[in-house]
Amino acid sequence: MLIIAAACANEARAAATLRQWLATTDFDAATFADQRLLVRAADRFPASRLAIHERGRIDGIVRMLWSKSRLALKGAEPVLRALSEAGVPMLVIKGAAQSALDMASLKGRIAHDIDIVIHPDDYPRVLDELETAGWRPDHGASFLYLKALGTRFHGMNFLKPPAGDIDIHSRICRTVSHTNPAETGIWERARAASFMGARVLVPAPTDLFTIAIAHGAVDAQHHCDWIVDCTRLIGEGRIDWPLFLKTIRSLNMLPHAAIALGYMEKALDAAIPAEVLAEVRHEARASRLTYLEALFLFRARDTHSIISGLARRAFKQRHLERIRAVNVAETDGTSKRTRKMRRTGATGLDFGGAEPVLIRRLPLDAGQLRFGLVVDFGNVGVARRHILEVNTSDRHLFRLKFRDMTGRGRAVATAAIALPDDIDPADVWIESRPAGPLPLRPSPEDLRKFGAMPFRIAIA
Repeated sequence: MLIIAAACANEARAAATLRQWLATTDFDAATFADQRLLVRAADRFPASRLAIHERGRIDGIVRMLWSKSRLALKGAEPVLRALSEAGVPMLVIKGAAQSALDMASLKGRIAHDIDIVIHPDDYPRVLDELETAGWRPDHGASFLYLKALGTRFHGMNFLKPPAGDIDIHSRICRTVSHTNPAETGIWERARAASFMGARVLVPAPTDLFTIAIAHGAVDAQHHCDWIVDCTRLIGEGRIDWPLFLKTIRSLNMLPHAAIALGYMEKALDAAIPAEVLAEVRHEARASRLTYLEALFLFRARDTHSIISGLARRAFKQRHLERIRAVNVAETDGTSKRTRKMRRTGATGLDFGGAEPVLIRRLPLDAGQLRFGLVVDFGNVGVARRHILEVNTSDRHLFRLKFRDMTGRGRAVATAAIALPDDIDPADVWIESRPAGPLPLRPSPEDLRKFGAMPFRIAIA
């Protein structure tokens, strides 16, 4: 109902549906995704156009989310300016693109994070600026690891308290290379704009439409702002349909576009040319398996049955494998250097009686490059992963991963280690890192499940 209220081309139907949602929904039960759409609907139907009893509460939500958006933009401003001054081209997409075009639109389009696409060659400079400015990757890896990894990712989230949130993308579309003609074409058609004191590039309207579908149609349940963005671009008559068709063919997006356009046309009365919709649908069904994958990923995860949920999981894995293949091809093809540890007993091992720590130097002798490492995480009490990094002062060596399947008893793991021959054993450090994404303000439960866990070590 909120999607219809915010995006339906028929304004009378949209207004009536907004009233229906307000009459049948408990405000206190509204999710963050609901609130985002409610902001879009409220922007479309201000008090001067639609009188509703709940206007005061809606205005309060608008002010709260607008304030959070302003804080996120303000938190990103210094690093955006630094990157701009360093000559790093930045293509802003999604909510950040809307803000760059019109900062006054913040009350109608929430932008809690800043989505930026960079050229892979600029990745080292971007990492240096983020590290210098005190940002951290949300999944907890060190900057030494990120530098060794290179652009072996599609998107990576960086955080800085109290509200800084930036997504760095190495390419626009997940499943194609950054050298794909469609990707380079989006860069070439982008126009310059000023955004938070930085010089950025904003995609052309048709490219904004394409990017919205590329990012939104997979795992579409996270939020639906992208659908509202698309229908508004259609309503404003800003889509170059021949260019759109050419781009989605190059990006292998025909199935996703067919489903998204079909939804907008049927559920939201969007004025999509009939010949365009027919052409996209016809070409999309040429590959049944890819079309089914797009269909299963488009549907919200919680709407699947047990059986279709298993199928969705299989299709999701298929999609991720294609992303990983492009990720590897974008770099030199080297592995992520992650090694699995296995559970072991602690009997007879000397941990030196030391207190558990998050980082320590490995107690190695001169020339000792091969040894058995035993790590004692103690009794954590919850099933979880543990991630350790082995680095020198200025070089990442490898990661160690251990999965404690039960969380019961003392978690002790071991791995056979072979260091590179050019390493000084006196400068080898082991550090516990977060095992998953942590929000800006993690709860005690977040830290227990995903936070860096203190450890003790023994050299076997």
